[in-house]
Amino acid sequence: MGKVSNRFKKVAKVSFASLLTVSLAFPYAGIDRASAANDDNNKSVPKLDARIKQNLKINGKEYKDLNGNGQLDKYENWQLPIDERVKDLVSQMTLEEKAGMMLISSHYMNEKPEGDNLLSEADQWSETNRWAKPGDSNYKFDTPVLDASGTTKGILERNLRYFIIRQNPSADVLATWLNQIQEVAEGSRLGIPAVITSNPRNHINTNKTFGISETVGEFSVWPGELGLAATRDADLVKEFSQIAAQEWTASGIRKGYMYMADVITDPLWTRTEGTFGEHPELAADMITAVVKGFQGDKLGPNSVALTTKHFPGGGAREDGKDPHYLFGQYNPYPTEGSLLKYHIPAFKAAIEAGTTSIMPYYAYPSNEHSAPQLDGKFEEVGFAYNKAIIQDLLRDKLGFKGYVNTDTGITTSMPWGVEDLTKEQRYAKALEAGVNIFSGEADPTYLINAVKDKLVKEERLDVSVTFLLTEMMQLGLFEDPYVDPENALKVATNPKSQEKADEAHRKSIVLLRNDENLLPLNDKKIKDVKLYIEVFSKGNDEKNTKGLIETIQNYDKSITITNNLDEATHAFVWIRPSTPEASNPKLNIGAENGIEDVDRINEIQGTVPTILALNMTNPWLIDNVEGKAAAVISTFGVKAEAIVDVIRGEFNPTGKLPFTIPANQKAVDNNKGDVPGYDEDPSYVYRNKDGVAYAYDFGLSYEPNPEKVTFADITNHWAKADIELLATKGIIKGKTKDTFAPEQNITRAEFTALLARALGLTEDNKKVNFSDVNQNNRFAKEVQAAVSAGLITGYPDGTFRPNMNITREQMAALIGRAYHFVEKKEATKTADQVLAKFTDRQSISDWSKEDVALAVQLGVIQGTQANEIQPKKPATRAQTAVMLKRFLLKVNALVETK
Repeated sequence: MGKVSNRFKKVAKVSFASLLTVSLAFPYAGIDRASAANDDNNKSVPKLDARIKQNLKINGKEYKDLNGNGQLDKYENWQLPIDERVKDLVSQMTLEEKAGMMLISSHYMNEKPEGDNLLSEADQWSETNRWAKPGDSNYKFDTPVLDASGTTKGILERNLRYFIIRQNPSADVLATWLNQIQEVAEGSRLGIPAVITSNPRNHINTNKTFGISETVGEFSVWPGELGLAATRDADLVKEFSQIAAQEWTASGIRKGYMYMADVITDPLWTRTEGTFGEHPELAADMITAVVKGFQGDKLGPNSVALTTKHFPGGGAREDGKDPHYLFGQYNPYPTEGSLLKYHIPAFKAAIEAGTTSIMPYYAYPSNEHSAPQLDGKFEEVGFAYNKAIIQDLLRDKLGFKGYVNTDTGITTSMPWGVEDLTKEQRYAKALEAGVNIFSGEADPTYLINAVKDKLVKEERLDVSVTFLLTEMMQLGLFEDPYVDPENALKVATNPKSQEKADEAHRKSIVLLRNDENLLPLNDKKIKDVKLYIEVFSKGNDEKNTKGLIETIQNYDKSITITNNLDEATHAFVWIRPSTPEASNPKLNIGAENGIEDVDRINEIQGTVPTILALNMTNPWLIDNVEGKAAAVISTFGVKAEAIVDVIRGEFNPTGKLPFTIPANQKAVDNNKGDVPGYDEDPSYVYRNKDGVAYAYDFGLSYEPNPEKVTFADITNHWAKADIELLATKGIIKGKTKDTFAPEQNITRAEFTALLARALGLTEDNKKVNFSDVNQNNRFAKEVQAAVSAGLITGYPDGTFRPNMNITREQMAALIGRAYHFVEKKEATKTADQVLAKFTDRQSISDWSKEDVALAVQLGVIQGTQANEIQPKKPATRAQTAVMLKRFLLKVNALVETK
């Protein structure tokens, strides 16, 4: 359905009822003349649109007579404070109306309408659980579940008002449909409007699973959430949110089931693609930007209210098992304090940004699989039933003032920890825990029964309905819930919005490797390039490859493309694995995730220099495809045109990895499940053939290729390559312009200054506490910076002995301390375990043993062929260059280029 017919436009623009305005000269209920007069100068007159009920005209102002009683009730009076209006409306609502409002369910458009009516009047019932399989204890429902209600019956009989739309028609058709829903709502007893909700619908996303993401294409198209995180540009993400909010509100969508504040701590988790990565600070920055962008500083007529999910974080998993399913129903926290350290900060940021509501996850917290986290043991019930999590942690400790919106189907499909309770008891328990609205069921019978059976007081429903009505009024829905379909289409197709989105696409691409500066293929290089292209993904690779070739040919005519690998000079391979299977998630690049022909990938890479693009919905295990590529980039749901811009050098890549890529299956198996990759053991991270770690925050940019620096006295030296690398990078210098003196010993001051400069440590204050270092020494700043960083302490007599040759153990100890300073990590093995292989280990001083062992574990110092570490032997300038290079590579402070 691409265009709106003239009949649809007529319905959208004109309704007979909207022309009815009744002028009243008699006293009216619900308005205090004095307060109204006082508000006249402060309260702007809102735009009103009534299409079913009449308007009231009083003292020159108009109001909607939503309950049709011919007089102005307080809740109809837009001049009154919202809390006063809400209180009045709640007092007029029946139990049935309150219960209906507290359900939010899927809703569908009639895609084959007769005439102009897009409303679907069919109920959709389920007898089995879509998240279970035959034989599971939760597969068959005790009684059928109403997943989606027909529109008219849902609003007028079941009193539903919150609807999650799943389809993605063009913006004008969407607006027309949603207007028709609002007309039904306006025609109800009290005229309470509907709140139209959606999951994200602006992102390129491979996971179109129910309840996760909707089809993209009708609004501006942006990178996936991981891609937005990879930009590291919170201002751009806020701008995205503001643009998307304009598109949504213009079409009539006013609430978003988004975004995920969860951080990735298990790389196998199948919801990874919808997160902002693994670091709490990054997730907090991104979630703040989207809340502020969609909602504004405060909720208003131009806002989209957000439901931040999934509290208290869904990333803590065991082997990636997801709690939609019976086999993944608990959250493990095996690391003491991990819940508050890693998983809560992004939710705290969302709360501070003003998120309207928060969604608890399905899972329950497992005591058996957890170290101490909060005070006392967990109540092992789903988070939506867990008072300690919702009331004590979310509301009392974090200060959340909004409402709690459950995930879909907690009373039917995923009632973890409360399986033995009746549905009425489940509703009562969730309400007691602090829930305000229930997702995934359209039948209010059981909630009504819970009140009538005295399992919960009606006053508790009043609290929830007050939250919901407040949101509706803040959004301006009581005054004008309708939208203009023509304007909706105009806003949705605004080319300036897509221009800004394209900027985000380019910024989201991460350059991981670029051997011999293969990229960019600029205008000078491209003349000699014949590019072979192939896509590997789940589905029709031939069709996908053909589509990519057409896109590239249309976008950049200067690229010569060949379908014959034998005549190609270069290749571009794009690997796009599918999201891991929830029942048995794997991270391999292989058939498990839709990549059937890995041998073909490596055949291409072995034939011509290949640019390898890896689309990352999860941190894949890439060791079987990455090594043979000449250049490697990472994408996170991106337009092909953006990749072309990066490959051609039209855009210098700036993206950074939003998560750590695991080294191998062993690293995944040993992953703690509740700790992000950046805080795992150093062996966790994947390192490419040059030893560069693909860790969180890693990403390259194109740099001019500096002229190689070399020295006459290292021509045949064993450390030549490392000396030249550091000298070319400007990290070390020769003794003279032409000589390096590789076998000359290096002093304590020289090495300390070298290490401080390499790490970017500076200290403006030259004052030092060593008796043999004064502020006029050329290395005084660096020595003081090293002291401030905890790298050096000096001798007991207060000296530093700067001109003394540094020993191998002293140098190793400084490097071990520097690793602590940069990575904030401890060694994973005891010093005795690490040093056991060295025959002269007893010569290592006690003061340095722990740091020397860490340097050995990091691979910075390796010992001799005779298994000696030679701790007291002075270090040479060549040894210094080698050890410093290994260390800088280890902490990603250096990129080794060919």
